[in-house]
Amino acid sequence: MHAVVLADYEFGRHLLKPDSAEYRETQRGGATLRFLLFERCGRLSREAVDALARRE
Repeated sequence: MHAVVLADYEFGRHLLKPDSAEYRETQRGGATLRFLLFERCGRLSREAVDALARRE
């Protein structure tokens, strides 16, 4: 399992001011910290990345 952690700039502010109203928001609506989980991770060639980009 591989994970990528995405932290918004505001994440540190919430750590410093835990009593603020924004800190009480739910994870879904205003998450400042997110985890993306991947079953596998591998290298792609430049051609493979270009092909994926064209598909989207």
